Amino acid sequence: MLSISTAVAFIITAVYDSSCYPAVGVSRGKGQDLFLRSFYESLQLIQEKKLKVPSVHAVIIGSDMSVQTKFETELRDFVSQKKIQHRVHFLNKTLTVAPYLAAIDVLVQNSQGRGECFGRITIEAMAFQLPVLGTSAGGTAEIVVNGSTGFLHPAGKEGVSPLARNMVKLATHVERRLTMGKRGYERVKQMFMEHHMADRIANVLKEVLHKSTLSIYDG
Repeated sequence: MLSISTAVAFIITAVYDSSCYPAVGVSRGKGQDLFLRSFYESLQLIQEKKLKVPSVHAVIIGSDMSVQTKFETELRDFVSQKKIQHRVHFLNKTLTVAPYLAAIDVLVQNSQGRGECFGRITIEAMAFQLPVLGTSAGGTAEIVVNGSTGFLHPAGKEGVSPLARNMVKLATHVERRLTMGKRGYERVKQMFMEHHMADRIANVLKEVLHKSTLSIYDG
């Protein structure tokens, strides 16, 4: 695993089932292809502007070498073509993400289309005091406070350059990363603990039951 004292590591994961994107592992719906384009663009920006930053790395969790898909082959081919093999690391899919979250600097949640239905990994990353770079869609847009606990970018190809710029922002400002991470941790404690979620579910059920009762009487 990368040493965070000598590198800035961005991690993008595909480790949980989701009702939006049922496939586990790397998939187009998770946006790893667009993430890699953003990552490569961020490296170019750093080089063009001659920015002094630690070595920047991308970690992609969700690989499966035993049944490597056409999509994963495309990802690896892109990495080879751009000659960034030393900066991009493919790790096997896993349900144990804590060691990785403890070792990296930023989570990228790049789910496409409707985005993540909820975003469990996003909340877990925030609990590890990590800033989150996510698509402004689905649950991610509700969890991440843009400019405070991370940065949001559009889904699709139009999000490639904004994500690249956001990656550069966090790669070049340690204090910004730390501050956003601390704010994210506080947000989790205030809004996303087990009792908070239980209260929200209970309120939704009460509202549904109330509407159902009104419908019965109106009928």
